[in-house]
Amino acid sequence: MAKKQGTNGAKPIQATPASEWAAETELVTLPSGHVAELRRPDVIDLIANGEDAPDLLTSVVLAQINRKARTLELTPETLPQVMQMMNLIVAASFVAPKVPDELPLARLSFNDKSFVFAWALGAQYEAAANFRHQQAGGVEFVPPVQDVPAESEPDVRDTE
Repeated sequence: MAKKQGTNGAKPIQATPASEWAAETELVTLPSGHVAELRRPDVIDLIANGEDAPDLLTSVVLAQINRKARTLELTPETLPQVMQMMNLIVAASFVAPKVPDELPLARLSFNDKSFVFAWALGAQYEAAANFRHQQAGGVEFVPPVQDVPAESEPDVRDTE
């Protein structure tokens, strides 16, 4: 059993209920005019949890974290991975209606998918870049401290 701690006679702390851990959602009007309840998925979690993330998604996210420019070049070779990446992000973004349970991905237009994809990743790239920037942030130099015994005497050498 976890120990409850409080400071200076403050009310004991308790664990936050699971209901308060839910990701924030937004009602978003898509280019088609349809309105969906969306959340910004944690792309790193999608990759880490083996959600069939294509290698292209992993490399794009890592490039953003490392602050290296990485653009998605659409070619016949990359198109299948880009579409797989888009479908993964889009499906993870929909809260209502649920994709693919209530709304199959095939019923979403390419414009709506592209919009949701950009909406979802906009915050992810910013968060990843900010995380890397914060980690690389300057730390002030702290000179070594020498222990000085309390009984030490001042240096009274002849300075002339």
